[in-house]
Amino acid sequence: MPNTTNRFLTKCNRNLLDPADLATHITRRELFVSNDARMSIRLHDTRATFITLALANGKSESWVQDRTGHRSSDMINRYRRVARTAAELGLGDLLPMNEAIRECGGKSQGFP
Repeated sequence: MPNTTNRFLTKCNRNLLDPADLATHITRRELFVSNDARMSIRLHDTRATFITLALANGKSESWVQDRTGHRSSDMINRYRRVARTAAELGLGDLLPMNEAIRECGGKSQGFP
């Protein structure tokens, strides 16, 4: 991954963990609304999604363990059934954060 992408992702990840800073940079209200059509997402939910889609897209157990810190195959196996469904649906990979959340795109989006 190029250094510029790493810099943007690192900056955005840090901001996403700080709700006060997040609200300063990401102003689209729909990202903060929770209702019948939209659920709030916890940080742990994003980790589970990452694991599920990685397995669905053919990443090895050791690849997932290296990135998530799981030490046990038992934990990763909990995601396999859902990963098979994701693979059958052809959900594909997650977009890089700087593409999925436009406010993570660097200086032009208000990041110094």
